[in-house]
Order: sequence, then C-alpha cells, then structure tokens
Amino acid sequence: MEKSIALSKFEEKFRTNDLLIFESDHWKWCLRPSHPVIGSSILFIKRPCSSLSEVTDEEALDLMNMNRIIEKTLKSKMNFTILNYFVLMLVDKHFHFHIIPRFEHPIIFVEQKWIDKDWPNPPKLNAHVLEDDLLELIKNELVSAI
Repeated sequence: MEKSIALSKFEEKFRTNDLLIFESDHWKWCLRPSHPVIGSSILFIKRPCSSLSEVTDEEALDLMNMNRIIEKTLKSKMNFTILNYFVLMLVDKHFHFHIIPRFEHPIIFVEQKWIDKDWPNPPKLNAHVLEDDLLELIKNELVSAI
C-alpha cells in the first residue's frame, strides 16, 4: 500500500520513526515532539485515512487494544489523574489522536519534576519542543513498561 502525501507529511512532522513507542497491526503510538504535559503522545492509523468513518471494524478493535496498552503503560509509569484524547485534524489531515496525560499534582519522572500547568483546564497543545535526548529518555521509559 502506498502512503498518501498527508500520511507522509504527518510522519515527518511528528518524527514518528524516531519517537515510536509501540506499533500494532493497524496503529502506531509515538511520543509527541511538542509536550504540553509530560507523556504527551499521538496515536495514528498506519494507512492513508482522513476520518473516523473510514476506520474498519478490524482497525477499530485494534484501536481498543492500543488504548488499553497506552493507558496501562502511562498509568504504570506516570500515574496520571486522567487522560485527554483530542481528535482535532485542523492542520494534519491524517486520522490521529493526541493523547495527553493530565496530572492534578506534580510528578517525578525521568528524575525531573513535572507540573501540569494548565490543570484542570484544557492543555495548550502548542507547547515547546523537548530536547532530543530527553525525548529519547521518556520514550525508552515508556517502551520498557509495555
């Protein structure tokens, strides 16, 4: 199957090859380069797809399994208060979720203190980009928990 231009641009923008945490038959879970809150990630379908209505029954079942893996992993490593899932597709025309763990209280993760500055309001998704070595450290911690 050939990649669409939208999927290729999406993968390039979000550096999905570098920041891949876990991959199933139909979905990829990757860390977000830009972090409104520690553990921010994206979940996207691996084939060209621009809307939820295009997701097949098989892909939908796989999506539910991916969500279980994501929630279990983030809960075990970060003990989030709640997860926010955003499907905005305002700029990127490939079907995906932004997954943002939310924290009522500060946490310690990868030997740093992290504060959810926007709690309990919606996070600001245009946060700053983390340094590559910190992204790699966070990604590796999450991969190790799967």
